[in-house]
Amino acid sequence: MSILESWALSSVPEEWGQGASDAELVEAERTLKVRLPPALRGIYQVSDGLSILGGNLNFHPLEPTEERLGLTNASDQLREWNWPIPQELLVFGDNGADELFGLWLLGAADQRISSPVVEVGEIFEAKAFAVVGTDLCRFLRAWTAFYTLRDVQEETVEPEALDVLGVPNELREGADDGHLFRRFFAWADPDLPDVNPDPYKRGVTAVDLRRMFGP
Repeated sequence: MSILESWALSSVPEEWGQGASDAELVEAERTLKVRLPPALRGIYQVSDGLSILGGNLNFHPLEPTEERLGLTNASDQLREWNWPIPQELLVFGDNGADELFGLWLLGAADQRISSPVVEVGEIFEAKAFAVVGTDLCRFLRAWTAFYTLRDVQEETVEPEALDVLGVPNELREGADDGHLFRRFFAWADPDLPDVNPDPYKRGVTAVDLRRMFGP
């Protein structure tokens, strides 16, 4: 997976958590009553809980700890805290600020079907969501490339971290472009319903998500 290779080039893999075993993943799926999509499963096989891109992308560990929610309890716990998390949404992490990321699992999370990535704003109202990826890999490619470019320009990360993602030169040269975030989404995921997703300015509801992706 080119995304994992880019993360390894732009971070310190030795500091990643130990990967989850197959038995641990099966147990997590049993708790959640869903099958994890292959891309998400692959990330947990590499590291059971991960913080990368300067803290701008964080994955919950499979099981909760004293300090952190876990993949197996985050969605339910957030609902108890009155976040408007639909039953179809599996919250897997956050952006290091107040926004959450989750996978929209279709029915029984058939592994043959892509699971869109949904950002949840800290709004506590119906229009709290934005689609940030038509599947996990496309979202991670856009998000990783955007934040890695910043580090490459600051010369804290080598350009190879962008090379393995296939980032075109026209995006690398647009550092001061106020629309760069949108351009990265359009490049990595041209099928996005909104290439400038924003749960605060153009939020959608859970009903809208069901219309787009099905129950």
